[in-house]
Amino acid sequence: WRDGPTWLNLADCYNQMGLTNKADYLIHSAWAGSGYPEALQGVRLRARVGNRLFDPAKGTKAQQMEQWVLEEQALESAFEGYRWFELVRFAKRNNNPAIIADAVIQKYPVGERAAIRAKLMNKNYWYWPYYYKNVAANKLLGQKRGY
Repeated sequence: WRDGPTWLNLADCYNQMGLTNKADYLIHSAWAGSGYPEALQGVRLRARVGNRLFDPAKGTKAQQMEQWVLEEQALESAFEGYRWFELVRFAKRNNNPAIIADAVIQKYPVGERAAIRAKLMNKNYWYWPYYYKNVAANKLLGQKRGY
């Protein structure tokens, strides 16, 4: 694992433990100016982008931090294969399938988004089906619900 995804996972853990200020520190300015190499600085500081500011109108600090972690993970780990698993983890933890559905539909044409969102609101469609020949060859293996 690289520093960025690791730090974002740690920030998420801190946030879930109620230590949102520590999570904020990891994302924005961890160890800045402490003499450590640049790789040990906060996720946003390493990327040389500005800090995010908490907005009371957008919910609690913990809620905003959770959203920031999810957004930063999308940027930090683009094309590395972590995104889907992070979306599933956040959706399960919050019991909110809209987290996955709303993130996924952004890449589809507007006309297709409603159907895709409706399908992803069903948790049975979050995982790939078993290969049909394996299901046919093994009577003990039932196809995943939804397929």
